[in-house]
Amino acid sequence: MIPRLPRARSGITLTEILISILIMGIGMISLAVLFPIGLLRLQSAARMSRGTYLGESAIHDMSTRNLLASLSFLDPAISPWYGAGVNPWLQDTVSYGGGVAGGVFRSVGPGLPVAYDPLWRYQTGGGYYLGAAMEGRFASGIGYVRTDPGDGGIASAYGLQRLTNFNPQIYANNGTNNPVPDIFVSPEDVIFEEDEAVAQNSVNTSPVVPDLGVINPVTGLPSGLPTNDWHYSWFFTGQQSDANNSVVFNGEIVICENREFNIEPAMGPASGAQVAHVAGETVVEGIFGFGSNIVTFGGTAGFAAGASNTVLLRWPDGMEDPDVRVGGWIADVTYERTSSVDASRMHDVLSAAPPSVNQQFTLAPMQRCYWYQVAKKSPADVDLLGVAGWRSMTVWTVSPVRAQTLLNANASPVHVNAALVMPSVVNVYARTFYTR
Repeated sequence: MIPRLPRARSGITLTEILISILIMGIGMISLAVLFPIGLLRLQSAARMSRGTYLGESAIHDMSTRNLLASLSFLDPAISPWYGAGVNPWLQDTVSYGGGVAGGVFRSVGPGLPVAYDPLWRYQTGGGYYLGAAMEGRFASGIGYVRTDPGDGGIASAYGLQRLTNFNPQIYANNGTNNPVPDIFVSPEDVIFEEDEAVAQNSVNTSPVVPDLGVINPVTGLPSGLPTNDWHYSWFFTGQQSDANNSVVFNGEIVICENREFNIEPAMGPASGAQVAHVAGETVVEGIFGFGSNIVTFGGTAGFAAGASNTVLLRWPDGMEDPDVRVGGWIADVTYERTSSVDASRMHDVLSAAPPSVNQQFTLAPMQRCYWYQVAKKSPADVDLLGVAGWRSMTVWTVSPVRAQTLLNANASPVHVNAALVMPSVVNVYARTFYTR
């Protein structure tokens, strides 16, 4: 017999090639997944860093510039409010500028919560009162929150007064620039030049660096047309700590990214009537401290036990689902501006849950602005309360809610509360400020 030696392999088999492609494909897919995740992490880190820097800058500006000084809101030559000597930190506009008589007024205890928001006023025209139906209040839910189930009246969702103490007429008269864009935005934001300015300028044609060398002979100011990017901006929500002490204010510095500055007529999904809607500020009904285990106090109403971090958001199915983001922020913006209704609805809360009996809950006033960071959320779905034509979403907050909604035995609210969803909010910093 003639022995035969084994033949040497001349290559690899198709099976081995397929296995190699599979292994390499898994590795490439893993790498491809890491790139967008890494990009998102970088964007999140940049957002938090920029927000932190702007928050520190805002805190220093509030103190060093003495922005909350009472005189700047009481002097009609400085502040564009209706009525000389009226203090918006203690008195709502309905008492003197806008319609319903008998507006809320604080003479004892903390002042009214407001939104100190000069940048929004500057960008949308500067003035305060934009017309009978377009007052431009912060987080107004009129038309978006249903009528109050307790008395059938308008919901306590009027929104906070949006204050500014930078009267644009002053700067127009003396020919100087309004300092608002320099104070309430990040100094790192880019300034662009308008297209028409680039087209008219034969020397400097850069769309990024505006030509500020050409001086207007009348105003003595640069004649270029720069446009602020305003990627990051801030405003303040808070109140005078005591009605009889105009020196101390407590509240929150609110940092925003890519905030919208616009107000326009819209059809209210809950009311079916035309209302003024501020872009980027979506207000829906909020049940703060929502749960099915209702602890009552000698009656049919009470609070949900073990639900201090749970918020149920509700809205008509005719409107777009609110953009609630994990890590983002929502706010309790329940605000009643009519004193008689305020007293009536607050009496219902007090009679249902007297403080002497219910010491574990703090009864908040009907004018408030409490911010909460979102820890997690459920998908938007049909209404948990079973009302046809409505949708809802459950949100869990990082910190316990500061004011729970008074509920009936069936977990429905006695009086509706308003919740603000503002996706542009990056962070919120609680601070106390002292003025000179």
